[in-house]
Amino acid sequence: MSLLYPTKVAETVVRFPPRLRRVLLIGIDAFLLPWAMWLSFWLRLDQPFHPSFQAAGLWLLPAVLLVGLPLYAITGQYKGLTRYVGSRAGLTESPFIPSPQG
Repeated sequence: MSLLYPTKVAETVVRFPPRLRRVLLIGIDAFLLPWAMWLSFWLRLDQPFHPSFQAAGLWLLPAVLLVGLPLYAITGQYKGLTRYVGSRAGLTESPFIPSPQG
């Protein structure tokens, strides 16, 4: 696998229409929000499936999605993130994607 593989993936995603990029971001957030909540319980209670998490997780996991995703949408997070995605400056300045020059 080439070192430039993340750059090729990023260039492909940049070509997506803005609405599809927002859907992609919402999907990523729908995965990361519950994962972050579970991880916080794990780190705090020192067990991945502590009884406290099992008792609270049944209602907290859906609540995180029902509160978090609309909150991001209402505050314009997705619109702001997808507005300038086509800019080459954003791709070349990213610390996570190696520059094509070297």
